[in-house]
Amino acid sequence: MPRKGQMGDMDNHEQSIRDNANEYVVTGFKPGSSVRSYMRFADLRFAIEYGKQLLKDEIRLRSIMVYALDDHEHHALVGTIRRDGAWQEVVPKVY
Repeated sequence: MPRKGQMGDMDNHEQSIRDNANEYVVTGFKPGSSVRSYMRFADLRFAIEYGKQLLKDEIRLRSIMVYALDDHEHHALVGTIRRDGAWQEVVPKVY
């Protein structure tokens, strides 16, 4: 169990992936179908903008998820884009 003011092991691992990301993958969730990867970006800002545009273009997509990838292809969720275009970043839990 982490001490007060520290992250748990999994949150710490995922945060290290986000901190050391070299690519970002944009994926979309379509109800009744599997999650699809759409594009990879080197910059998070471009991934977010692409995700927002993808939601406008693809009517059936419910949400967009942006994942960080490190050198070893480990992935961690960076944030989601809702149907209304709002970006919600992942905030790791600190005890």
